[in-house]
Amino acid sequence: MTWQRAFPYATDNLAVVGVAKLLNSDVLERSDGTWDAYSESVACVRFALRIESQIDRLADCLPPGADVECTLELVVSLEGVHSRQRRNLYTLDVGSHDLEIELDPAEYLGRVDLAISARLKTDLPAQPGFAHLRASRVSQVSLPSIWFSEPPTSVGDALEVRWENFDEDGDLVDGQLFAVRLEERPVILLNSEIPKAYDILGSKGTWGSAARIRDAIYGQIVHQAWSSIIAHCILEITRHDEADAPETVLAELDEWQAQVIRAWASEFVPGEPDPEAAAVTLIEHCRETGSLVLLHQLPEVIQRRCSTIDGFNGLIKESHRFDGGGS
Repeated sequence: MTWQRAFPYATDNLAVVGVAKLLNSDVLERSDGTWDAYSESVACVRFALRIESQIDRLADCLPPGADVECTLELVVSLEGVHSRQRRNLYTLDVGSHDLEIELDPAEYLGRVDLAISARLKTDLPAQPGFAHLRASRVSQVSLPSIWFSEPPTSVGDALEVRWENFDEDGDLVDGQLFAVRLEERPVILLNSEIPKAYDILGSKGTWGSAARIRDAIYGQIVHQAWSSIIAHCILEITRHDEADAPETVLAELDEWQAQVIRAWASEFVPGEPDPEAAAVTLIEHCRETGSLVLLHQLPEVIQRRCSTIDGFNGLIKESHRFDGGGS
């Protein structure tokens, strides 16, 4: 076996420009820029794609003297984040192109990422600072991601978050930051019309003012959301006949309700690591003591599980910074 050391090479992600535009109205464009192809019944996802190549910028990514059009090709590709699918939709010459693409929702699962890249057609003589292996990408642009279905995660451990315009939804209250909907799976809806809400809550940083404010707000949202969801599940338990075995009650709950009970039961039943056994014990406690006792425990349980104090501590650090107490 021979080894080859890899070196960084010149790239320019502004050398190729791609603009995608939806052509069917039954695919929803979310506030975060992704496309929702599962909330409505969709026969296919159709979109127009305009591609422009910046020849001068691409030339700077190649060894001196290399001809851009002979050396590079454009590839329109998709990658299924949850299905692990990888597929090239088009291979094109460098230049300008107008395409119309159709995707069948039956062929995809979860989130699919679309991209355009410029890559080497063949191997080139190796030169320091430049790509030389066939299929090396020198430019890549991301297109909107498409959601064909929700990812198969347990709702007991994580909640889906969506951005919605509360002003345009008659079931949501204008001016509120968030709402919780108990649909087939619980969903936290964030109001995209609140000024700066998307910038702060959508930030990816791990330190600084935006991160501290984001974490504190999410701590508040998470606490209230889980309070509503767990309380709903506990009340569902009380609606079952007391003659039913706890295992029967658990089996007859909606799938997401049973997932929540299993995921959180050990917080109410310390010392029982098995989720199924803890869930059975929780149902028994609910019947013996009444749901009110469990509901009174919710603030302590959620704060312990979600460490919501961390968000408060972050705000304390932020206030000290403005008071001159450091960062």
